[in-house]
Amino acid sequence: MLMKKTMIFGILTIGLVLHSGAARPAAKKKIEVSLLENRVQNLTSSGLVLNFYVRISNLTSSRYFLTKYDYRAVVERAEYLLIETVLDEPIAVEPQGKTLISLPIKITYELLFQAVAGIENSPRLGCQVAGLMVFADEKKRQEKVPFALAAEFPVFRDPEIAFFPIRLKDLTLGGADLVLGFTIRNGNAFELGVERLFYRLELAGRAVAEATIREPNSWPAGSEKEYTLPLLLDFFEMGGDLYPLLQQPAVEGRISGEIEADTVWGRVKIPIEKKEMIPVGRSDGPDS
Repeated sequence: MLMKKTMIFGILTIGLVLHSGAARPAAKKKIEVSLLENRVQNLTSSGLVLNFYVRISNLTSSRYFLTKYDYRAVVERAEYLLIETVLDEPIAVEPQGKTLISLPIKITYELLFQAVAGIENSPRLGCQVAGLMVFADEKKRQEKVPFALAAEFPVFRDPEIAFFPIRLKDLTLGGADLVLGFTIRNGNAFELGVERLFYRLELAGRAVAEATIREPNSWPAGSEKEYTLPLLLDFFEMGGDLYPLLQQPAVEGRISGEIEADTVWGRVKIPIEKKEMIPVGRSDGPDS
């Protein structure tokens, strides 16, 4: 019975439309807002800037001015940010012209993880933006244009560094023959195309090695890179304090430096820093 009533109502509605003439055409658009592209910028392990580049097209023969806008950013279904902006200097959009503006969203991982529980281990997150732009023509007549945008961004993690135990081949009052090594792990869900790696190694606060590697190197997602460095230390130049320290079960080691890499999200500069007590083990023979 319900279906029959619905059908009768539909027939009556169609009859009224036919009787009264053609349906009224939709209002012609005056301003069109469209997404040109989005970019992830300033990517670090603390956060990033997600920038939406939006094209505003004036479809009329009148000049319009963007006077204010507001937008709400939702990350993984939870509201993260609300921005309301009144422009001190309205942005002009010429008749039949186009103007490009950017709508940046600063993502701070710490604040995001507090606002949205359970996403800390996600490799990438979705962001939806919805808002309203308000325009005025030269006669102060307003035109309100809603817009909706969407993009993804990564959860970026600094590479993880771990030292190998020191292999001490020889130790005298004059110096030491040892092997110092470490691994760097790319814990991200995307490849790091490393173009430059600079590192500085210290033992007990004394610099023992420093190098810049410029050979391009691919670090796939989840992969590890090993670096093993045979070192001959001269205590007459470095100071004799290392002699008794290397006789201990462990000595303080530190690595610092920077990685420059290319990613699917753009270029990144990643500081590296690690300090810990490194076990010292004696090694018999040059290859052991």
